[in-house]
Amino acid sequence: MDVLLQALSSPADMTSQQWLLVAILVFVVIGVAYMAWRLYKLVMAEQKSTYVPNIGRKRLASMQKQEKQSGAE
Repeated sequence: MDVLLQALSSPADMTSQQWLLVAILVFVVIGVAYMAWRLYKLVMAEQKSTYVPNIGRKRLASMQKQEKQSGAE
């Protein structure tokens, strides 16, 4: 780990393997941060839960009519 920290302090002396390692670590950190943000947004959206079904008046009236007919039998 000390070798990587020393290489980061002087980027001109870094080898291609060290650059590759730094690039992979950056992508992993960005990916974890993105997934955490998406999970946070998902949890916040689930807490709101203001879903209202979009049933038109005609369909709603026909459903109520069917319920009355099935209840009368």
